[in-house]
Amino acid sequence: MDPCRSWGAAALLCLLLGGVARGAGTPAGPCRVSISPEEPAVEFGSALLLNCTSSCRDYDQLNWEVPVTKVMTRGPGWVSLSIPNVTDWSLELQCFGDFGAHRDITATTLRAYRFSPPQISLEGDVVAGKEARVTCNASAQTSPRDPPDLRLTLRGGGLPLAARRGPSVGLSFRARPEQHGREVTCEAALRLGSRTVNASAAVALWVWAAPHDVRVWAPRTVVAAGDNLTVTCSAEANPPPRLRWELPANASWELRDGGAAVVVPAAQRV
Repeated sequence: MDPCRSWGAAALLCLLLGGVARGAGTPAGPCRVSISPEEPAVEFGSALLLNCTSSCRDYDQLNWEVPVTKVMTRGPGWVSLSIPNVTDWSLELQCFGDFGAHRDITATTLRAYRFSPPQISLEGDVVAGKEARVTCNASAQTSPRDPPDLRLTLRGGGLPLAARRGPSVGLSFRARPEQHGREVTCEAALRLGSRTVNASAAVALWVWAAPHDVRVWAPRTVVAAGDNLTVTCSAEANPPPRLRWELPANASWELRDGGAAVVVPAAQRV
């Protein structure tokens, strides 16, 4: 066998095997680092945990660059960042990886916020047929350079939807008896970059209503003398009404069903 051809084949095989070994753990293209979550947002004073990962395993260094006290934990291809108490409204965070002569850097902005759940209030008593007003208030605080992007929405309770940007939204309406017990919900959405923090509150409407829809009926309106006569009365109100009967003084009678029905035994001509 020609020794030149033998050495040439061995060299080609070595190059192919070397290429496979390097390609097995290294993705195509330059090595990158990434942060998760991409746009962190936490309540002011709470803890934060972020993770930085490398797309390549053969890095020289993987680290965080932050302007506050930090606690880091490392593993194969990743390094986590823990800030036990976030006391800055906004922080620029960087993670970098060194891959030989190449350094890849990725950055994100931490946003801290304070957000109080919404509160719903009704101005005075809600009386059927009268004008009433429901109001929802919420408060939020973010970086002084970036005023809170807060949106409130009132819905439900048989009311038209009302939405507004800002810390308060209100709606005036004429109360109806059928609205009693129905639930009004206020939804608050605080936008922080591409993230949204949500909170909601609900309250059931209490609608006072004077007696209405009073009805009196009897199964039979014509009865023979000596037969029992039963008459029933009903009325709508909130709170439920008490019924009072006015009957001829010379008639004997008996109340039933909590006063909703009266029975005249052995009915006589009156």
